[in-house]
Amino acid sequence: MFKYLNIVIAEIRRSLKESFSYKMGLVSDIVVLTLLYAGLIFMDTGSMLGEYYNNPGNSKTLLLLGYIFWSYSIAAISGVSNEISIEAVKGTLEQKFMAVIPYPFLIAGNIISSLLLSSIVAAVIIAFSNLIMGVSITVNEKVILSLLMTLVGMYGMGLILGGLSLIAKRINQLTLLIQILLLFVTDTLSKTSPSSAISCIIPLTVGNDIARKSVSNIAISYNEWLMLILVSMLWFVVGSVVFGMSSRYARKNGLLGTY
Repeated sequence: MFKYLNIVIAEIRRSLKESFSYKMGLVSDIVVLTLLYAGLIFMDTGSMLGEYYNNPGNSKTLLLLGYIFWSYSIAAISGVSNEISIEAVKGTLEQKFMAVIPYPFLIAGNIISSLLLSSIVAAVIIAFSNLIMGVSITVNEKVILSLLMTLVGMYGMGLILGGLSLIAKRINQLTLLIQILLLFVTDTLSKTSPSSAISCIIPLTVGNDIARKSVSNIAISYNEWLMLILVSMLWFVVGSVVFGMSSRYARKNGLLGTY
């Protein structure tokens, strides 16, 4: 077990070192996400959030909270597929799959490093929002717990895309499309109807709702927490199954060594 843990730690260090070696990628992510957030604030997006959550005057804070959840989520769904594409380009993907350490342990290091990098991006956005826009954010233990649960489900989506990237290799445009769709079809910018299917099947939507209720001092029922747990676990299980099936297909058809 200690051997596996050391491998995960080594992968975290390698991934972070690689990311900071190519600083422009991280800087561009920060710039793009910060400018997008600034544009949403200037367009007065999410102005009705305060009324819905009985928190008048704090619509921008609720928007910022949803935007931070979304920024973490898009990193979660793209992390696995991006790592697979990078390894395929470098020609090391097949070697990693043939290593004595199971590939999920190797990808776990990348997932954790992605979470750390997402925290840096989120910190910059929050600082920009507070210093330039005058919009602060409230974080408590329920917000953090709902974020972690949400990311479990979003990583499940990422595993599905990762499985697809093993076969199709280049899915960057599809991943980008999904990221944009998540911005508009979840509760990131507004509030969807509680009866709509989208409010129940996407972890980001459920997680956003719970986090906003928490900072607005609205009671959160056990059923809402249970919904978030079940939806997130369902996506994670489905993603794991799809990724496993795609891995076996890629090995059987010799796709790991091609790009």
